[in-house]
Amino acid sequence: PLLVKEASEWLVGQRYSAELVDRVAHAAIRTGKPLTTSASTPVYRREMVRLFARRALEEAWKNGNA
Repeated sequence: PLLVKEASEWLVGQRYSAELVDRVAHAAIRTGKPLTTSASTPVYRREMVRLFARRALEEAWKNGNA
């Protein structure tokens, strides 16, 4: 797991919005350092960081944990 501190601050007290989720997902891409030993390309690994960040946020909002 990776904590994106700047994104954590953006989320406090906010309602769900696609724009906010995109902003946080892009911050995760900038902060995350996917393994370079993977057979996948760097572009693919960054896309997976974005996708997993989006899914985690959407699930948290859906479950009322954000």
